[in-house]
Amino acid sequence: MNSGYDLWHSTHQDSPYFPDNKTPYLLTIHDLNFLWEKSGMKLSRRLKRLEKRIGKATAVVYSSEFTRQTVLSHTSLAENIPSEVIYLGVAPIEEIVPETPKVLPSGPFVFSIGVIKPSKNFAALVEWMAHMPDLNLVISGNADQPYADMIRKRIVELKMEDRIWLTGEVGENEKAWYYRECEAFVLASKLEGFGIPAIEAMRLGKPVFVSNLTS
Repeated sequence: MNSGYDLWHSTHQDSPYFPDNKTPYLLTIHDLNFLWEKSGMKLSRRLKRLEKRIGKATAVVYSSEFTRQTVLSHTSLAENIPSEVIYLGVAPIEEIVPETPKVLPSGPFVFSIGVIKPSKNFAALVEWMAHMPDLNLVISGNADQPYADMIRKRIVELKMEDRIWLTGEVGENEKAWYYRECEAFVLASKLEGFGIPAIEAMRLGKPVFVSNLTS
């Protein structure tokens, strides 16, 4: 593509658009989660596609040191390309007017949010709640996947329907309410390129408990 720009920045590693060879090309890589997650595309093909993008880049930005090291260990070109780790920022969530959500916990609660899929490890939080009798748990995110159904079933088995809530997706104002009102934020994820929700909670001064896996 003949861009005519001073700099072309692809803000995600899967962007299909490239500038012409004369335009400096900055590539941002957020994660290589496909190394551990099942995908319809073969792993070797995805790595080859990533290397093609890296090979075109004038410089590469990584969202975390973990992502940088993962790329370096799985590609042959990245070590020869100038790079920098630049952490992601978050919107000023403290300026968002909180809105009382439809799903309200009945007492003190911890909060977690994300795509409801196995790599986010929400099931571990459900099991953890058996050891935290004085707390409730609110999980927000798309709750229409088989993994969410498995979590719901486990909640019933543990007889914790009155302590654990899957809210489904929430808007920014409702999310702000949960962040402000929770006792703490928890993130048990197995795979994170960065982990923006943890930063959002920290911005509001909340205690944050995260796994020590990936970034």
